[in-house]
Amino acid sequence: TEWLPQFGGRCEAASGLPPLPNLEDDAEGGGEAIKALADVGFALPRGCVALKKKSGGGGFDDDDEEPSSCDFGACAPNLFLIGASKSGTTTLFEALAAHPRIFEMFAEEHTDGETHTFTHAKTDREYVLRLARASPPLPRSTLLKLLPDDEVDVVEDFDDERRDGWLLDDARGGPAYVLEYTPHYLVLPEARERLCDTLRWTGAPSCRRAKYVVVLRDPAKRAFSQYVMKTHMRVTKYNDPRSFEDAANVGRQRTKSFADCWDHALLRGGDGPPSEGSLTLRDFDEDNKKDGTVRRSSSSLLKAKIHRLALGTCNVKRFEPNAFQAYVLKSAYFYQLLPWLAGVDDPRASFLVLTLETFGRDELTRLMDFLGLALFVRDDDGDRRDGFRHDAELHALVSARRNVARDGGKARLSLEQRTLLDDFFRPMNSKLDRLVAPLLGRTTTGYPT
Repeated sequence: TEWLPQFGGRCEAASGLPPLPNLEDDAEGGGEAIKALADVGFALPRGCVALKKKSGGGGFDDDDEEPSSCDFGACAPNLFLIGASKSGTTTLFEALAAHPRIFEMFAEEHTDGETHTFTHAKTDREYVLRLARASPPLPRSTLLKLLPDDEVDVVEDFDDERRDGWLLDDARGGPAYVLEYTPHYLVLPEARERLCDTLRWTGAPSCRRAKYVVVLRDPAKRAFSQYVMKTHMRVTKYNDPRSFEDAANVGRQRTKSFADCWDHALLRGGDGPPSEGSLTLRDFDEDNKKDGTVRRSSSSLLKAKIHRLALGTCNVKRFEPNAFQAYVLKSAYFYQLLPWLAGVDDPRASFLVLTLETFGRDELTRLMDFLGLALFVRDDDGDRRDGFRHDAELHALVSARRNVARDGGKARLSLEQRTLLDDFFRPMNSKLDRLVAPLLGRTTTGYPT
């Protein structure tokens, strides 16, 4: 990356920094050791770029010099909220962003927190620059507070062998996350390829070890909700002029062709995939196997095949020319999840699936457990942690409803269309339940089967 050389490396010493009183009480004198780093310099987390100023504008010039100091560090994301659209993702995003150890990226204009870094086709160079500019500028004091204990102990012995830096996952006091939120990603397998390539370019940890969160909604209701949004756009020329009946009829035809493509390739024979209707998370799992060699080979073959299909024969764009108006197809969750699950080593460790219908305090607690984060600022023993302040804050976050129907809730999904869509999605929902049950924490989504 000769055109963006400042990723990774060392945060140089900077003079005249303000004191860091919030770090002075760290156990065993760690606060004093961290405070001393202001004059010593320290290794940046992997995938972070040093910034001389908070705006970051001057931190990404195409020069051959690394910044001589870092008052701020912009770090690549390691937590992705990827969908599904119109399923309560904004409420979930705001709940995540409210946690003190989760730092949200800069949103694209006219969105509710959405980044869209990898939505549209760009060059590799543009993706890296977009990612860096959208990443939150973490103050030097925050980076010092997150610095792991072992980095504090050896900071004065920093040498070239330590230039790989440390991971936000291993931060002092527990993992820390930079959150990338774009609910349109779920339907775009290309987005996964783009973010993985970009993380590799920046030297960040592999996308295969990142955390991914998906929230789903009753397929028929989600499809209708998206239609209402797309017929009440802020710029009227982008409104969909079709009736929902016409849009849904076309959508069912296209989604059936999309589903048939996947079913024919994966579930009805071929070079090693499971038999029809039996695809489960176990088929992606290289650790849970009776015969290590056979299972690993089968899993690798399946993942490679899904990768080829998602970017080729069964790519969404071959069936839906405008994915932003793919009301029915974007509710076919089973097929959209396949390339994302195939892109990680251990789906159980990397993915969590939630549903809008059950989202509440218990689900947010499960999400915090998945991320390894404390729920409240004080645990059961009274020790201080980085978490939500109190139960009232938690209740306000999970009960909030954002992006309500743009028509004021006037439109209603007819019983006829609801029945047609429910019947259409039943076989897909059955496959979905078998696939994601371990990620849901229960045996079914509760959607019609």
